[in-house]
Amino acid sequence: MFKQFIVSIFLFMSFPVLSFASITGWTHFGIRPLAMGNAFVAVADDYNAIFYNPAGIGSKGGVHFQLLGFTAAMSADFIPLYRDIKDLEDNNESGAVLDLVEKNLGTAFMLNVGFTPYLTIYNFGIALGVDAGAELTFKRDPGLKIDAGARGILPVGFAMSFFDDKLRVGGAVKYVYGALANCDWGLVDIQDLSDLKSLKDNYYYGGGFGVDLGVLVSQPESRFKPTLGISATSIGGVATPKDQMLMYPSLNTGVSFRLINTRPITITAAADVHSLNKHMDFSKKFGTGLELDIYSYIKLQAGLYNGYYTAGINFDLILINLRAATYALEAGDFAGTIENRVYTIDFKLII
Repeated sequence: MFKQFIVSIFLFMSFPVLSFASITGWTHFGIRPLAMGNAFVAVADDYNAIFYNPAGIGSKGGVHFQLLGFTAAMSADFIPLYRDIKDLEDNNESGAVLDLVEKNLGTAFMLNVGFTPYLTIYNFGIALGVDAGAELTFKRDPGLKIDAGARGILPVGFAMSFFDDKLRVGGAVKYVYGALANCDWGLVDIQDLSDLKSLKDNYYYGGGFGVDLGVLVSQPESRFKPTLGISATSIGGVATPKDQMLMYPSLNTGVSFRLINTRPITITAAADVHSLNKHMDFSKKFGTGLELDIYSYIKLQAGLYNGYYTAGINFDLILINLRAATYALEAGDFAGTIENRVYTIDFKLII
């Protein structure tokens, strides 16, 4: 039965088409924003703007697009868990599964993959953000909880500027398609599990349309370029035809300014508050970060998100963009309670 347990759980975690780590996120999160504390509503100066604040679409002008780009993310505790489960193959003791559950009580293990092709032509933008993954948590019951699925977001947006770019407003219409499975197994269920048929009772899928709106107010002629950003995403919510919610509405705001704004170095500071309309502790809504830009080829980020540090690095070399970052998800009700450290890497072919 231990081999059944091993095959079932890791077969399930291995299918990206059936898994998603953060299906309830308020937008499609980017590696660069996450590396700087997920504070991007006021920054909004690259393709991530179409997901965070559509007012920033085309803020750099010109034509930009990406055909190929893949992202992979994994929680820091996932590899040790894999080794522990592999050890069960040679362990026939009846309490082995229970020992594994007790060792990992409350710990969330996440595995995620995704890609984000996009096209921006001046103030017009279209993108496709796809995420797939799974989050596994051992319960105190004892038991196992798995939230998994896939979500694709296809926004089409447009932005306009006024008063010499001091005011930018933008909007996007998006189609969201998701598939989600929620499994809550007790110890007996885990030991007897021989296939994935039980997932059908806790699985749903479907799609729906949503609307995002955004505003950016700034002083571009100022040396420090102070900027206020406000975005309202998934206005009214995005649900399947069976009224199963895919994305909840979220009101977000942020500020940013340039600490240093001289070539070849730029340092940007930003702070955001997301999901102002949601009932959750403020500490889980707040994020702040810094970015050091060197000749636009190398970017270093650092920040605070969910009460934990974030960090990242970008290499933008002509057609190749390589990004790496670390951040943490919060499994508790308050920031800084139960850390789930995540490491992610992103490779893109861009123009």
